[in-house]
Amino acid sequence: MDNSAKITWVECPRDAMQGWSRLFSFQEKVDYLQALSVVGFDLLDAGSFVSPRAIPQMAETAKVLSAVDWSVGKKPSVLVIVGNQQGAERALSHEAVDVIGYPFSLSETFQQRNTNRSREKALEDIEILADWSGKAKKEMVVYLSMAFGNPYGEVIPSGAYVDSLRALKEAGVSTVSISDTIGTGTPDTIYEKAIEAQTVFPSHQLGLHLHVSPGGAEKALEAAWNSGIRRFDTAIRGIGGCPYAQDRLVGNMPSEVLLSFLSEKKAVHGVSSDAFEKAYREALHFFT
Repeated sequence: MDNSAKITWVECPRDAMQGWSRLFSFQEKVDYLQALSVVGFDLLDAGSFVSPRAIPQMAETAKVLSAVDWSVGKKPSVLVIVGNQQGAERALSHEAVDVIGYPFSLSETFQQRNTNRSREKALEDIEILADWSGKAKKEMVVYLSMAFGNPYGEVIPSGAYVDSLRALKEAGVSTVSISDTIGTGTPDTIYEKAIEAQTVFPSHQLGLHLHVSPGGAEKALEAAWNSGIRRFDTAIRGIGGCPYAQDRLVGNMPSEVLLSFLSEKKAVHGVSSDAFEKAYREALHFFT
């Protein structure tokens, strides 16, 4: 595979923060995002426009994004998660927001738990939000969650994965991030799912949002890389996980692992090692 292909690096403080045991203050969140904003990430998954009752850590997302000074250095594209049309309206009208993300699950159970709507209704929302995003001259990414299995014993019909990808393409979605929500993917299944997805979307429109167990990150990245995927979601120290998936949170792909992996591959990316080290030290204090 071509190591010179453009890397799209999505840092995910939102995913790291949302399930953390203590509530972060407004200023803590501003300061942490400020530190991440100058590292050189392509996108910063910085918050959620969802009910504060559902995700208390994201209650002040709009105010936090307004308080960050995005003029320092090269501004990353700011991505926020939405779960319905009301959240999308607020997100798309926010000056700092460049991309909205919407979770669409292969699991009906998880779709209900995560967004309080059926997969059918979620797909209707996606079609509307894709249209709104285009009119607002902003982007949209859909996270195809539970792509590697679910914890509910729910049997997903054969072909549902590709059928869902086709439905997303028909709805006007241009970017899909294949999500291993509970960290059950293996190098083989990661490679296979990524290759299968490319029968519907070209590789440059696909990403991977992997939750991984300790020690499994490097092999997962190697499999993803060999499949041609060049868009990766990470979080410093691997912190995070979805609180609506199951009781046990499985952490994100650690950013430091991806940085080391890309260095070994001699792949071109925009992340500054010095700025990353400063942000890593900030994370040590932030996540305590």
